[in-house]
Amino acid sequence: ENQSTLGLPPAPVRVDWATASRFVVKGVMRKALEAVAFCHEAGYAHRSLSPENIVLSSTSQDKSTALQQLTASLLIVKLNGFGFSTPLADSSPQRLESARLYKVGEGKVGGELKLALSSLSIAEDLYSLGLCFLQLLLGALAEDEVVIKEGGLFSDTIKEKVSVPVVTQQGLERQIEDVFNGDIGQLREYCKQEPAYNKVVAMLDENDLEGWRFLTTMLGARQGVAKKLKESEMPGTGMLTARALLASPFISRG
Repeated sequence: ENQSTLGLPPAPVRVDWATASRFVVKGVMRKALEAVAFCHEAGYAHRSLSPENIVLSSTSQDKSTALQQLTASLLIVKLNGFGFSTPLADSSPQRLESARLYKVGEGKVGGELKLALSSLSIAEDLYSLGLCFLQLLLGALAEDEVVIKEGGLFSDTIKEKVSVPVVTQQGLERQIEDVFNGDIGQLREYCKQEPAYNKVVAMLDENDLEGWRFLTTMLGARQGVAKKLKESEMPGTGMLTARALLASPFISRG
């Protein structure tokens, strides 16, 4: 007798990590972005987003489905480490000093200044979250062995062990800003040279480099908001937000 005959729930469909990883990673990214959007819409910036401050839970998942690849949407993602959090429009002397790095707030007072500072605060959180996402992709999807010859009817697939680079948020930031000068195209070329990142590159390359464009938007958020504030007479108009990024095809598609 099978489980359905006995009135028991069906056995979970077990999916290996290689198959499920992209769904889980995208689920974590989507939920983390939703958490950041919630903070921003409540009027607060996190200001110290890092992988250590993104907490995962799956306690709400039905254990009979916990290992299925399409249950990533049921993940619970929470943020902690709010010790440096401030209101988006914080205009303390320290905040004004850091905003000057991007020439944000210059010549503005009152409501215009608050809107400009809020836009920069959002962009800074999105930049930090973009680094977290990149570290997640390069860590969770990296492979320590790659196929060098596909198997056939009478032959086995041949795989080769490869080294997986150690990735940290600080290291990625230095590499992107100091080595690649913010050019995500150069980052892509670097990743293409690392066999361990074959799966990461393939995923980000899908749909005409959709994933790379998404990362470019997040990692260029600070410069983007500074440019818009300089060009616009209405601070806050058309600025990038976490909520808007949730509509990106890369993050909304499974």
